[in-house]
Amino acid sequence: MTFVAAKRFGKRIIMVGDTMISDLQGTRHSSIPGQLKIVVLSPTLTVAFAGLANQALDAIRTARRLHLAGETIAEIEQMLTEETAYHEGQIEFLLVSHSSGEPTLKRIWDGRNSNDLPYSCIGQRNLLPTLLMKAGEVPLGCRSHEFEQEIQFWTAFRRLFDGTRITDGVGGLPIMATCSPYGHCYNSSASSATWDVISFPGGLTQQQLTDRCSGMTQWLFNIQDTKYRGVAVLGVLILDAGVGYIYSPLENDNPLNWRFSNPLTQAVRDTILAEFKAALEERVEALGGLLIDNYTPIEHRLTDIELEEIMAHAAAAPIPTQITVETDGLWIECGQCAIRSCERLGFQGIGPQPVLVIKTLIDRMNAEVAARQ
Repeated sequence: MTFVAAKRFGKRIIMVGDTMISDLQGTRHSSIPGQLKIVVLSPTLTVAFAGLANQALDAIRTARRLHLAGETIAEIEQMLTEETAYHEGQIEFLLVSHSSGEPTLKRIWDGRNSNDLPYSCIGQRNLLPTLLMKAGEVPLGCRSHEFEQEIQFWTAFRRLFDGTRITDGVGGLPIMATCSPYGHCYNSSASSATWDVISFPGGLTQQQLTDRCSGMTQWLFNIQDTKYRGVAVLGVLILDAGVGYIYSPLENDNPLNWRFSNPLTQAVRDTILAEFKAALEERVEALGGLLIDNYTPIEHRLTDIELEEIMAHAAAAPIPTQITVETDGLWIECGQCAIRSCERLGFQGIGPQPVLVIKTLIDRMNAEVAARQ
């Protein structure tokens, strides 16, 4: 099974989905790496799939060829609709377009296609009411901003995961894509999965803390986007497992493996992350893409004054909060290894008010960690 959902926020549409591929003939499902089910075809067109992965990807590759050849969105919709009828409802699609400048979200299934929708999903559709309900329960920051409902939607999706599982056949890694008038792209994030959920009176033991920090019962993963829009390439780095994956579903049926020795120090981890990002960018540049520096409304580099304000806000937070600035984004880490929250925010999706967005995110992460202590 699959769960991919999309929701409109003004002229932007946020898409979220899992990566698990079910194998009814095998002994277990492929959770990680699984498959990238949200496929960016161009800066103005994205298609997601559920159902038979190989057949759906073949149809999506055909859609990209038609799109590059100048065919209309209506013609692409018709082709995808015919594919769902041919496979007797075993595949379905979500199509998000900004080809006319305005956002369009449609569901295509069982030989039919919908009108433009405010939100929709494919796969295990009974999860959508739960997702929308949980989005309304996510606490807001101290000050409102234009992206807070998007953050609620994404946060609620991640909270559906219990480790790497939502339900039987749905899970793996949480993937997010932003579809805006300035281009369609994936979003970076960082999170953790844990198998050590046992608690005793008196709280966590020192051995539990040590095991979690070592990766034995808890491991971190980094979902890495690129500085380009309009290209279906996304990276996932799992440092504790010594492996990374580069998803490129329009060219490769399976993600490319990127292996390395298990890092022991933060310096080695930083080097591995830099090398992985370079490999990812090289892959994107080889396939072609839209460099988002061309879109100044969404590209924003922090000034020294803005950075000082953010650092001061983090230093004044009630729970220890660390900010790490990179060339294309920043990391926010709140709390200690056993109880903490991590976020990676890419500059390309940060919007025109970066200080407000980042400070609000710091406040929300502090509130979430405090509630878990």
